[in-house]
This record gives sequence, C-alpha cells and structure tokens, in this order.
Amino acid sequence: VNGEVRLPPQLVSQPSPRLGPSERMAWPELVELMEGTAEWPWEARELVYVDGAWSFLHSGHQSILRIARSRGTHLLVGVHSDEVLKREISGPVREGCETRLGRIMQHRHVSSVLKDAPWVLTHDMIMSLGIRRVITGSVCKVQDVRCLRGESFDDPYRAARDLGILEVVPSVDETTEWKVHEMSVALSRL
Repeated sequence: VNGEVRLPPQLVSQPSPRLGPSERMAWPELVELMEGTAEWPWEARELVYVDGAWSFLHSGHQSILRIARSRGTHLLVGVHSDEVLKREISGPVREGCETRLGRIMQHRHVSSVLKDAPWVLTHDMIMSLGIRRVITGSVCKVQDVRCLRGESFDDPYRAARDLGILEVVPSVDETTEWKVHEMSVALSRL
C-alpha cells in the first residue's frame, strides 16, 4: 500500500472470553469484500470501522454509514452475531444475523464486512486490521442496550478512545433498534 508492504492481520494475543468467536479466529477469515472493492481493509490508506447489529437499517444507520464512508478510503462494517447480541442485550434478537449481514453487504457505502464482530474493540484488533478511525453515533449501541437492560456497561470503544481514533458523530435523531422494535409491536396491535 503506497509503497509499504502490509502483511495480513494475525491474532496478536489471547482473547478475553467475553469478546466472542471473532477474537479466536484469524481476522482474514472473517472479512468479506464487497463486489467492486479491490483492496483488503488492512491494505487501505485510511481504514474506517463502524460496528453494530444493523437490525431494520433505520435512518440513523443510513446516516452513520454515509458519514463513516466519507471519513476514509475504505469502510469496514462489523456485524455482531446473534450469539453476541443475545449475550449483550439479554433479550430477543429481532433479525437473524444472515438477514442483517445480507442487508449491510448490499449497502453502497460499505467496502467490506467483518462477520461476527466482537462487541468490544481491542487494541489488537485495531492494530491488526490497520483501523485508523472508529465511528459511532451520539446515540450508540450501548444506549440501545441500556434501553433493554437498564444497566450500566463497560465502554466497548475504550481501546479506540484510548488510541485517540474514536469519532462520535451526531446522530440524526434518537432512533434506536429498541425504539424501532417498540413501534413495530405497537403497529402490529392496531
């Protein structure tokens, strides 16, 4: 990349049991390039990462994907597995991973996808993949989970925050996946 040889990412250290299956596998096995994308994420000049469940792909999701893509040359989108969501939200998974993954893979701003993305970003993951910027909305997945559980949580973006690469962008509205779910339940009762 730009005259610099970059090797494919490798797992650097032992994973925490809380991080999920993606931490136990080699990163290249979890990354899928979108049609028309020529470079792997770790080859990108300016790799931007954003993650989430991506259920229902509401207006907030659309906005953050557009903004994240504008911040770099390659957008890697992490999609949490059903298992990760079940563990983190202690509630129903509203759409299966294959449905959510398929929708993200068709989105025009997405360059590649990290399947089974961990809930918590690690320094090893960031360094291994060559992530230069992590984007989250001002209404983020932690707030969505708090809506469900009413508990406080560790910051899943702490590693990115500590490295100074986390950017919190203003959310277009207060929409969360939980609110979308509540609206769909209310409409089904009419």
